[in-house]
Amino acid sequence: MRFIKHFILGTLLWAGLLSPALAQQESWYLVTFTDKPTELLSTPEKFLSQRALDRRSRSHIEISEEDLPLSSAYLQKVNSLSGLSQGHRLKWMNAVTIKTKDESVLDTLNSWSFVQDVKWISQVPVGRQGYVDKLDEEKDLIRENVSINSFLTDYGDAWPQVGMIGVNSLHKDGYTGKGIWIGVFDNGFSRVDVLPYFESLWTNGQIIGQQDMVDGDQNALHGGTHGTAVMSTMAVTRPGSMIGTAPDASYYLFRTEVSASETLIEEYHWAAAAEFADSVGIDIINSSLGYSRFDDPAQNHTYADMNGDSTVITKAANRAFKKGILVVNSAGNSGNRDWYYITAPADGKYVMAIGAIGIDQQVAPFSSRGPNSAGQTKPDVCALGWNAIVATQDSSHGISSGTSFSSPITAGACASLWQAYPQASNYSVALAVRSSAHQYDSPDTLYGYGIPDFAKALQILKDNSYPVKDNSTLLSSFVMYPNPATNELHLDFISTVSSETIRFKVTDTQGRTVLDEKWTATEGYNHNSWSILHLETGTYVTEFFRGEERSVRKLSVVGR
Repeated sequence: MRFIKHFILGTLLWAGLLSPALAQQESWYLVTFTDKPTELLSTPEKFLSQRALDRRSRSHIEISEEDLPLSSAYLQKVNSLSGLSQGHRLKWMNAVTIKTKDESVLDTLNSWSFVQDVKWISQVPVGRQGYVDKLDEEKDLIRENVSINSFLTDYGDAWPQVGMIGVNSLHKDGYTGKGIWIGVFDNGFSRVDVLPYFESLWTNGQIIGQQDMVDGDQNALHGGTHGTAVMSTMAVTRPGSMIGTAPDASYYLFRTEVSASETLIEEYHWAAAAEFADSVGIDIINSSLGYSRFDDPAQNHTYADMNGDSTVITKAANRAFKKGILVVNSAGNSGNRDWYYITAPADGKYVMAIGAIGIDQQVAPFSSRGPNSAGQTKPDVCALGWNAIVATQDSSHGISSGTSFSSPITAGACASLWQAYPQASNYSVALAVRSSAHQYDSPDTLYGYGIPDFAKALQILKDNSYPVKDNSTLLSSFVMYPNPATNELHLDFISTVSSETIRFKVTDTQGRTVLDEKWTATEGYNHNSWSILHLETGTYVTEFFRGEERSVRKLSVVGR
């Protein structure tokens, strides 16, 4: 999330066309089509990489019409019109963005039978005299001489942000994010190609690609320095000075944000980046961005819009999760402002929203508060974001503050965790991290579920691993813990439908049922817990039923 600018952007999409008075200025529009050609459904390798297909497979995600490319005939027809330029091809929406100031173009598009509708998005920013980039206002937060106590470890000044959440224990076991692909969505990555703190990434081939969704090219090494600082918390390897939470992960850089303006088109840049990330096989998206307020106040989001699946960007984030990607997003930096809530897409039902704490583990005053307007716990967890260590533009490191940094610190930790169980689904990783947090049993609007412990999360994944038909996959639907258990048993899972019936059954070694519960789960994150004090020490069999799925695993009860 951007230091100040990030914290609040956004709004509902205006369903009408631009008014005649404004139509003389160049604007962005969304042109939605009625249908898609479906003949490619049987050959998904033509539009998804093998890595993306493998990710879908291990999470049991089917290829759907939503994944198919747009109709080339429709795109050619739109492109044949003079007076417009095409922007993003958004297959999840079956739509394309266009830029024009010619009202006759809109009339023509609306007259075509294959066009479902045409909606205005926002004006094309033309700049403002004397405008100050809000990112620049935050530069005072960076101090080149780090004033915190350095620890005598390879992590150097970055030790608190790594050690506080237990990532060092993963690194000690050799889990440093290797093999995991992280897409970093931000305002640009200026000087990442020349700063010595990032040199090893280029040497080792860890920068695997770039996309500038704003300018439409493959150079993201410009536009802003915020992305540079964000990525450093994950990727830097400078023993004795700074080591990130996923120093061996691979990074794909996406520029989606425009620093000098705030318009709704940026949510479409983000959505297009999410689609691209899915297609190339990205495992984790870190987005240190958030939207609630725009340059045009008429487009501002409301708190009611933060309901988990309303804004353009949040819908895209939820879709990305349903494609198997773990989406990690900064909660927002508005906790001490009039708008103190999380921002889009941190409100997403499936998005892991990250709040900020200080070295004393107290929630930062600026960290945005939850819940989302549907009542879902937000933030999900917290990490160090108040005086975090980041790489600076002068080939050194300093401290800066914002949930912009607690988010990538967490995303990198998730990458290191995922390396330990690469066949796990994004569901399993998200559940394990939430379940490991220090106040999991009593979440609130400040910490959410609390400060995660990635050593504990690793144990949760280990306890929930089991062989299936191909003897290679972790259970993707739920996490049961602790196991062995003493007093309580917890069951966490994520539902991707509005309502479904769940059944959980426990039997003893004699085949006698000791627990048998059925309930209706709601879309998003679900948690149930039971007292097991009535169970004797021993081994039990648990069964989890949802739809046609039946998952079985052993449970040990100890300590009686």
